[in-house]
Amino acid sequence: MQRLQQEIIQLAMAILNYTTKIDPIKTVGEIQSVLAKHGAQNVSVDFVDSLPVAVTFLIKLNDEFISFRLPSNHDGVYKTL
Repeated sequence: MQRLQQEIIQLAMAILNYTTKIDPIKTVGEIQSVLAKHGAQNVSVDFVDSLPVAVTFLIKLNDEFISFRLPSNHDGVYKTL
């Protein structure tokens, strides 16, 4: 679980260093791949106006599935830039 957290943090920290022209759909695909690699199940993406706004997934921890929702904060990011 700690390795998964590290990989998610690495993906999130990228915004602190630069802007990108990478399609948001590609980024979401990379996030889904990391989650699946670490045992996440039922990974889904919420869209608004054809743009991803959240990733939701289940992951098993101590024989129990826990649900996570990772909302995007694109408005906050644009303000920061």
